[in-house]
Amino acid sequence: MDVISLTVAIISLFAAVSMPFIYDRLRAPKLSAIIPEDDPSVQPLPGARRGFYHVMIVNKNVEIKGRRIFWSHPSYHTRVTMKFMNEKGRKLFELNGRWDRGPEPLAPGIAGGRVVFLPDSSLVPISETIDISPGKGGDRFCVVMKYEGEEECWGFSNWSYIRGWQRGWRDPDSRLGIGKYIVDVYITASNAERSFRFILENRGRKLEDVSIKGPYTP
Repeated sequence: MDVISLTVAIISLFAAVSMPFIYDRLRAPKLSAIIPEDDPSVQPLPGARRGFYHVMIVNKNVEIKGRRIFWSHPSYHTRVTMKFMNEKGRKLFELNGRWDRGPEPLAPGIAGGRVVFLPDSSLVPISETIDISPGKGGDRFCVVMKYEGEEECWGFSNWSYIRGWQRGWRDPDSRLGIGKYIVDVYITASNAERSFRFILENRGRKLEDVSIKGPYTP
């Protein structure tokens, strides 16, 4: 075999081995974070209103000038961890996020002689892990909840139901008073990993007094 034939054979072998790997890397999940424009999501209650403030995770396809080149892989078994800090970066508490499209950790039971939905911690893991498909609108998780007329807002997770069931989902371990906070969001999946930083501000008693800005680089 002459030198040219040997070189061609080596290049062909390298291409055959490396191209599937390169193609798979190109199709890796491409996760980004945005603040939904329609937030807060307001829920009216008897004599009260509460607002839910979200972050949305989007899995983008490989595009050039707006045209799809490759479908990205779904991000499998995707989880959210939120670390809440004060303005100086001191950690206040940490929560596992719950995806909006997951079920609430509530199960039917009896209380006061009537059927009600009671907290069920065995249901917590179901809404903490999802697959995020590419090219869709994205999947939301709630960062904080606030009642109109109250100064506090509350970090929101499945434990808002468990620990805050008799307090209107106010988790006593995730109270945030008036002020500005740093929220680091960690997205982990079996085939992807990203982190984002947001600035959360709680300025007063109105639902409009809460804002989430970002993402920024942690």
